[in-house]
This record gives sequence, C-alpha cells and structure tokens, in this order.
Amino acid sequence: MFLRISLFFKKYDDILKLFLFLYGVIGDFQTANTSIQPTLEKQAADSKGLTKSKEQALAEVVAQLLPICRKAFAWAKVKKNEVLKSLFNIHKDSFNLSSPSQDDLTLINNLLLALNENATDLLEVNITQLQLDAVEALGAVFKKTLGTPQKAIKDSSAATLSLEEEILLLTDLEETCYDLLVNEYNITNHEMVLLYETNRKIGSPVKTHTTVLVNVYEDAAKTIPVKDADVTIVERERTEVTDFHGMAEIVQFHGGKLTLLVKAKGHPDKELPFQIKNGEHVEIDIVLS
Repeated sequence: MFLRISLFFKKYDDILKLFLFLYGVIGDFQTANTSIQPTLEKQAADSKGLTKSKEQALAEVVAQLLPICRKAFAWAKVKKNEVLKSLFNIHKDSFNLSSPSQDDLTLINNLLLALNENATDLLEVNITQLQLDAVEALGAVFKKTLGTPQKAIKDSSAATLSLEEEILLLTDLEETCYDLLVNEYNITNHEMVLLYETNRKIGSPVKTHTTVLVNVYEDAAKTIPVKDADVTIVERERTEVTDFHGMAEIVQFHGGKLTLLVKAKGHPDKELPFQIKNGEHVEIDIVLS
C-alpha cells in the first residue's frame, strides 16, 4: 500500500504542494518510506527467519487468494463471462490443504494469470494490483516448499522490531495525510480523494493495519446485498459506502470497543457493537431486515 500512496502523492504533487502543512507531512512520509527499504532488504537476507511448511505456505496463499477470486467470480457472473466465471468459482476444498502438490501450484498460477490479465477491469470490485502482487509473493514461497518436502524453508517475512517500529511510524504519517487530504479536498477535488481512498485498500499478507470488512444484506439468508449503505465506525468518525456486493472496508484506525452504524435508504438504522485489536482484521455481516 505504501508504494501506491507514494506514487499517488507524486502524481498529484502540483495540487498537494499548495497545502503547505499537508505537503510537509507528505515529505516526512516520503522520507520514511524511502528509509524503510534498507530494513526490508536486511530482513529478506536474515538467515534467522521462521520456518514454514508447505501446508502452512499453501494455507497462506489460499487465505489471500480465495476472497479475491470470490469477488472476481461475482464480477464475471455480472459480466456474463462464462470462462472466467468457471475459473474463479473456487473454494477451500479446491485445494489439497492437507497434502499440497504441484496441482495446487498450477491452479494458483492459472488464477493469478487470469486475475492479472483482467486487473484493470477488476478494479471495479476493489481488486488491486497490490493484492495480486501479495498473493504472487506468497505463491513463490509455496513453490519453494514443494522442492523441500521433508523440511521447512526459511521464511524471511517475520518482521524485526526495527521494521515494526518503522511501519508504525509510516502508518501514523499516512493516517495524518489522510485526515488532512480528505477533509481539505473532498468537495473541491472529489475524484482525487476517491483515487486516494482506493489506493488505501489493503491486501497485504502482513496484517499490520486494523481492518474491518462489513457485508450488508437485506435478508437473513444473506442473498441480497445492500448497495450504497453508509457504514460508520461511530467512535472514529470513519465512513465507507457499500459497493454492489454490499461490501464496505474501513482500514487503518485505532482498535478498541467500538460501534458500527449502518444507514441505508428504505431500511431502519442499525447499530452493532464490536471489538477489534490494533493490527487485527475482522469481517462482520449485518442484516438490515
């Protein structure tokens, strides 16, 4: 995500530099983002990483890939693309999680190929290149485990204390940029704000950011999604609007005991208390009937 945000700031440099206070924070963000690269390289070269079995490696790929493919399946269904609809219609049991093999890797590669070929169109359902790159990186780890069936390979993705501290600093700077940019430009340059919010959607396997994914339905069977519903974390004053799948995602906020408020035209407002820890990812279904 940080790379996409950095590129966004560069793209809109001429506009953003007119807001001097924000531009100063952006400068701090860009500096921090540049300085984190040597730490990432050191981490990747660290031979003291945790080990990972092929079962663990495949499970991590599936955990990231499955939600993407289910959204892609829904997209293909709406677009009446029967070939992609059939390809993306996968479930956990499509993989042999208890005894991974080359067949699982082939399926992963075929799915990633189709997702990347349709990446531009799939932005419509909030599937980003960052998410696909993250799955591809996990797939590369899984591929290596297949070559060492009797032993686990080195996994260098365990963050060092230094890296964790730098990511926290970077996250804090980006959240400050978000508060300033959105509230300054939401009316005068709404298109830019929407692009910024799109770039903030996260699909990284390193679950650093607190995220709540909310699915809003009209019926108890959860077959009728509610589009254009306002989903708000009351205590954080953060709101997202559901897409045509009834899904809204709020990312990067401080955890705690919080309240979700859902408002949709033609339905009574609904409040739901929930609790989330910093860095945790939570998915919540809400039925408005």
